[in-house]
Formats: sequence, structure tokens, C-alpha cells
Amino acid sequence: TLYPPLVGRTTQYALQLANQGAENLVVSGVSLTGTGFVLADPATPITISPGGVANLAFTASPTSLGSLAGVLTIASNDRDTADQSFVVN
Repeated sequence: TLYPPLVGRTTQYALQLANQGAENLVVSGVSLTGTGFVLADPATPITISPGGVANLAFTASPTSLGSLAGVLTIASNDRDTADQSFVVN
């Protein structure tokens, strides 16, 4: 859940991807769907070493009152969960 952005304003959010595994994590794609959201264009693939992190950013720019909702999808070489989707609201 995000802190609420103001109508007519662009609010920036930071997102950190962490590799808690023992091997390199290769993020092959990142997408964010939903009206009012823009994902800063990450250069993929992103390789994250064990114990390392990668920082991403996205913005929300609501044009009217109401809730924002989107889906963040991350594709990677993770053996347990290669593609993960998260609701962003």
C-alpha cells in the first residue's frame, strides 16, 4: 500500500529488489500496469548478486479523487518464483 499521492501532482516511489538467495538473481523484465502509474524505464536484464539489491522507481499521477490500483510484474530466473506479480494500491 502506497502513501496517497495528491490529485494533479506526480508522486515518486522507490522500490528495492533484494536477492536473498545464494546465486545471482537475473531480473529479465519489470512492468507496471494501471492508470496513473509510470515505471522508470529499468535497463534489463538486471543482475543482483547474492545479498545485493537493485533500486527501481515509479510515479503515480492521479487526475481525480479515488483509489489507484495497478499490478507490478517482475520476471526473473528465480527457481521458486520466476515471475511474480504484486498489487500496487
